[in-house]
Amino acid sequence: MEIDTNLFDETVALPETVTNRQVQATRADLRPVLEAARAMTVTDEPSYEQAMKLAAECARRSKKVETEFAEAREKTHAAWKAVTTLIASFTKPLDEARKLLDGKAGKWHREEVERRRVEAEKKRLAEEKARAEEKLRLAVNIESIGTADAKRAAEAILEEPIYVEPVAVEEPKVEGSTHVPRWTFEVTDVMALIKAVAAGTENASLLAVNTTMLGQMARSQKNAAKVTGVRFFDSGTVRHTS
Repeated sequence: MEIDTNLFDETVALPETVTNRQVQATRADLRPVLEAARAMTVTDEPSYEQAMKLAAECARRSKKVETEFAEAREKTHAAWKAVTTLIASFTKPLDEARKLLDGKAGKWHREEVERRRVEAEKKRLAEEKARAEEKLRLAVNIESIGTADAKRAAEAILEEPIYVEPVAVEEPKVEGSTHVPRWTFEVTDVMALIKAVAAGTENASLLAVNTTMLGQMARSQKNAAKVTGVRFFDSGTVRHTS
């Protein structure tokens, strides 16, 4: 029978723990079984029995290969594990240092953006104040003319709204790094929030009911459980025993 050169993957790289002689010997040992399996045709009971025996032989050879290369695999795995551990000994403190720096830089970034926002708002309000004062001076000067038209013109000037558009705050930037916004929250005054919800100025869904605690109270205290705004009751059903 002609040897099928495609029985094995010849492109597999050999680990340092396995020699080429070992590989060639194993391929030579397995080739007859694999060729026989490929050539096998099952047409009757004898060939069926032969096929089953050959399949069992394939399974036996597979276990044999596992056993023969177990030591090499363990050595390779141990080497991989050792190198992985070594790499981690370098990268872990680097990752921790990066997170530490990110935390410090992030804190400063937030504070700096807020400082710039406050400063920009101060300038905006100062500009509004300056415009209001200038408008008042203009209205006073016009009204001093003393005519009815001058008075109406002064009043019209004073009624004109004054608004200075907020200036977009430029965030600190460093080449190669980007600040990723992640808005979150913290409750600074629980009672103030509760009062706001009670007054209707905030959405009631902002105060989530602790259903877990209420359920525990219902099961343990039963009809003795009492919480303002909560009704405890038995919602059991009838169970038929016969």
